[in-house]
Amino acid sequence: MSNWFEDHPFTSVVTHTILVAGATWAVSTFILQDNRIAIVRSELESQKTLTEQYKAKTELVQKDLEMLRAENSEYKAWLGQSKEAVPIIVPKILELKQQITKLEGEAAELKKQNPREGNSKRERTVKLGRAFIDEETGVILTLKKTTPDRFAAVVIKLPDQVNYLEQSVLPGQQWKFKAKGKQYSMTLMEVSFYSDTVNLMIAEQ
Repeated sequence: MSNWFEDHPFTSVVTHTILVAGATWAVSTFILQDNRIAIVRSELESQKTLTEQYKAKTELVQKDLEMLRAENSEYKAWLGQSKEAVPIIVPKILELKQQITKLEGEAAELKKQNPREGNSKRERTVKLGRAFIDEETGVILTLKKTTPDRFAAVVIKLPDQVNYLEQSVLPGQQWKFKAKGKQYSMTLMEVSFYSDTVNLMIAEQ
């Protein structure tokens, strides 16, 4: 075997180069792309968790507001029934009004800190040969082909562009565009060669 390598140095170098190139391609395709998908999903989950926390806190503040308003109304009713209660109830009513004002300010501040709350995030699956049209944004995507190495050939029409784009993309590919005065992003989350489908995540920015 060693004599063969010595007698064919050029063939040996070419074979070795092909092996190294193949290994490098495999690493970049199956490891680096997995990392990109993991990063995108991690960011989405982190944003979802943060949004849920703000939503829960906002709901608590709203419940406190409702309780204070109910208590305030009750004191007002008592005040209307008894003139002798005025010196006791009036300060309490003023205190409740201050608390209501404070909580309303906190609720408004929470909404400012969490502008993404209520923004739509949705996943869609597109099948081979089918045109996907997002009704909310108007973006159009057609899946032409999938490959075993998780590439997808797609034709895409973004609402803020005139021309169709034909691209070969991997999971993690993201398109940003504007529709109806809002900013959106569409991320290719997964390419399945076996089912000839791709999964998309559309999110309002």
